[in-house]
Amino acid sequence: MTTRTRQHRTACILRRWRDKGFSNFIALFPEIPSDSSWYPCLSYEEVGQHGGADYDLVVQLTTPANPEDCPSLVMELGRIGYVLKFYQRQTRAMVEIRQNAGSAK
Repeated sequence: MTTRTRQHRTACILRRWRDKGFSNFIALFPEIPSDSSWYPCLSYEEVGQHGGADYDLVVQLTTPANPEDCPSLVMELGRIGYVLKFYQRQTRAMVEIRQNAGSAK
């Protein structure tokens, strides 16, 4: 019998910028801190790529998006190694995972 290995799925929240001065979409990774302070979560945009993001501020400046809205962003994330699980909003459990990961850095 073969054993199937299960890849870790990264929690991802997709948002669309309201201001057309930015690239259209941003992916937020609410369980991954962008630095040792834990507060900013990791994010990704096709222009600029990885960076830190204030989750609450980004949510104020964007509208929800689905994978079907931004297939090129989703495909790019897959090409660089992400296996994604999509959510519409951050949960308290996600914040706690980010806090614990940030304090471990």
